[in-house]
Amino acid sequence: ATTMGNVDLTNDKGAVTTVDKTWTFVREPDGTIHIYGYPEVVFPPTDSHSATLVDDFIYIVGGSRYPQHCNFGDAPVLRLDIRTLSMERVTPGGTCPGWIFKHQAMRVGPRSIRITGGKVSGQKEGKETFTQNKDTFVLDLDALMWTRQPVAGSSPTAPPEA
Repeated sequence: ATTMGNVDLTNDKGAVTTVDKTWTFVREPDGTIHIYGYPEVVFPPTDSHSATLVDDFIYIVGGSRYPQHCNFGDAPVLRLDIRTLSMERVTPGGTCPGWIFKHQAMRVGPRSIRITGGKVSGQKEGKETFTQNKDTFVLDLDALMWTRQPVAGSSPTAPPEA
């Protein structure tokens, strides 16, 4: 299970610091529970993302987040190593879907993930915008490259303005 939110830390002088954390709870077969905390710079709070298992990694793509965590035009991709539970950001090249959320992800072939549907966040005149994703995007995990595959009979989704 995963939860996220603010945590207040108080030092020995009474000063309080609030940090945004994501916590993952893992229950072992013997009943032991491990709690893993990820700082927001490693795993920012997210919702409506996809998570796809490929080999020993879970790839977390997109998601709706607080605006201060968004880099509009970018598709965030995180990789969780299921052996160590370490989390890292990966930065694929190519044509990405943009800041996508509420999408579907499916493993295709031995080392690729296909992204369809969902919405893409953008920004116009200082305000957040949302457009429907009409294209299919494939992330090649060996090359770390995105490719866009427009749906037959439709025009490609315009990339969101930064």
